[in-house]
Amino acid sequence: MTARPNDEEPAVIAESLRDAGIELTAAERAYMDGDHDDAARALDRAARAGAAQRALEAAERYAVARAAAGDLNAAFTYLIATLSFPSDPDLPEFQQADLLRVAGELARAQARYEQLTDYQDLAVNLRALSRLARLRYDSGDGPGVLALLGSRLGMILFGRNAPVKALVILRTAAKSGEPTALFTLGRVLLWSDEVEEAREVLTRLAALDSGLGCRALVNVSNTYWEAGDVERAREMYLRALEYGGEPDDVGRANARMLLGYMAKKNRDWPEARRWYQEVLDSGTLQNAMAAAHLGEIAYWLDEHEDAVRNYERTLATGTEHSGLVGEAAYRLGEIHRARRRRSRESDSAPGDRVGRRVVLRQGRRPTCRTRDLTVRGRYRAWKVDVCRRGDVICVDGSGRPG
Repeated sequence: MTARPNDEEPAVIAESLRDAGIELTAAERAYMDGDHDDAARALDRAARAGAAQRALEAAERYAVARAAAGDLNAAFTYLIATLSFPSDPDLPEFQQADLLRVAGELARAQARYEQLTDYQDLAVNLRALSRLARLRYDSGDGPGVLALLGSRLGMILFGRNAPVKALVILRTAAKSGEPTALFTLGRVLLWSDEVEEAREVLTRLAALDSGLGCRALVNVSNTYWEAGDVERAREMYLRALEYGGEPDDVGRANARMLLGYMAKKNRDWPEARRWYQEVLDSGTLQNAMAAAHLGEIAYWLDEHEDAVRNYERTLATGTEHSGLVGEAAYRLGEIHRARRRRSRESDSAPGDRVGRRVVLRQGRRPTCRTRDLTVRGRYRAWKVDVCRRGDVICVDGSGRPG
């Protein structure tokens, strides 16, 4: 019986993994012997044999160790090797940028990769720096490759609690003037409370044409806001919105959200609504937060229809932010309870004379609530008879059904 192709796949995969394991062991041996070129080649073979993630982790480990020992040439040897490693399935943002690169739209691809270096996940930052370095490598930009690999090495060190060594390497990389190297240094400086230097670095970046200029200005604005210089912060946020480099929807949304927050804090409701509405119209990941702010403003102003619409919109985004979901659900519940209470009060308030009739019509057979203490207190001077006739409750001081 002839084996089908699918029957052969497990054996092929097993053999490939065995080969990868052999290559990883060879890389370890070469590293220990100080033959870093051989070790890097063995890691490349291991990555192509199906162990890309393990090869990447080994390469980063070796690079960090050599950098700590002061051997930056060996460290860069390992990082350069990773540029050709196959990558796992990526975020949609990476897939879009990769498609732009394949289509030859290198400027747009570069801007997307640059913006992904600002992602909250360190692994995504490192992958974006790798993609940018590969882009520079393909275009023959040697200094750009070294600057980006230096930024990557600095971020790896910072993530492994070696901030002093990280800043030394990041400052060296930023001397090239490479926009992403400047942005990476600026972020780490802010995290290290080196505010003045961070402002200088990020302002320098904002003078360049890159996909990170808008975000650089937002970060600078944040430092003024945190220092209490509200006017300067507002000026910088507006400048970020006017930045003329590559489009950055996320950076602009962040600036608008912060301008909205400033206006909301000052009780300037029209201004706050304007900025939050612009965020909603831009369709970014900040939609849920913007809708929640609009709902809260409407709630404070007793504009309950608008509040309900925006809180429902918050929930409709599918956000997993527990604070936003909790606030929206709670406020919607409050508004609906208030509506039901007003409806009951309106329908059951007595007239100015005995004999005035109030009829409550409901979609289902109602429950008699004449024993309710609230109702009894409200009607304590009145004789209240409750009569049922289908879906109709008749409350009549004369005792006669309506």
